[in-house]
Amino acid sequence: MPPAGYRRRLERYRHGPGVFKMDWALRAPVPWRATECARAGTLHLGGTLEKIASGERSSWNGTVPERPYVPAVQPSMFDRSRAPAGRHTLWAYCHVPHGAAVDMMQAIEDQIERYAAGFRDCISTRHSAGPAAMEQRNANLIGDGRVAGVVNCPEGTGFSAGHARAHGPPSEVPFHTRRSSRSSHGARWRRT
Repeated sequence: MPPAGYRRRLERYRHGPGVFKMDWALRAPVPWRATECARAGTLHLGGTLEKIASGERSSWNGTVPERPYVPAVQPSMFDRSRAPAGRHTLWAYCHVPHGAAVDMMQAIEDQIERYAAGFRDCISTRHSAGPAAMEQRNANLIGDGRVAGVVNCPEGTGFSAGHARAHGPPSEVPFHTRRSSRSSHGARWRRT
C-alpha cells in the first residue's frame, strides 16, 4: 500500500476533458474560403474568442458543445509522403466532457464546412475515435484523450521521475504519469 500522502495526491488528481478525434483521407485539398488557410499547417476553427471559450467551457462543465472549437491539421499540404499524388489528409479534434460517449463527427465536419464549403465532397474515407476508443489504444488516456489529464500544476509536473523518487510510491522503478504517449490510427491512404 502506498504511503497515505501519496494516496491523497492521487485521489486529488483531476482528469481533463475528453477528446473526439477525426482523421480523413481526401480526394482533393480542403476548399478553404480564405486562401491563407491552405498555407497553414494547423488551423484553429471556432470563430471569435468568445465562441471558442464557450465551446471549451462547455466541455469542462460536463456538457457537449454545440459548436466545438476544432483544431485541424493538414499535414499532406507540407509533407507529400502523407498521401498519394493528388490526394490529401486532414485530422482534427474537439473536446468533450471527460469520458463522454458522444459522436462528434457531424459537429466537427459542420465546423469545418463553415470555413470550407464543400469539404464533405472531398472526403474519400474517415475515421473517428472518442475518449473510450482513445483509451483502448492507450491506457494512459483515461477518458480524456490527448494529454492524459489536466495540464497544469500539480497534475502536469507533480509526478516527474525525480519527484516520484523522493515522494512517490516506495519503488525502485521511476513512476511517470506525465510521460504518456498516444498513437494515431486514423484514416490513411494505402499505397499499392
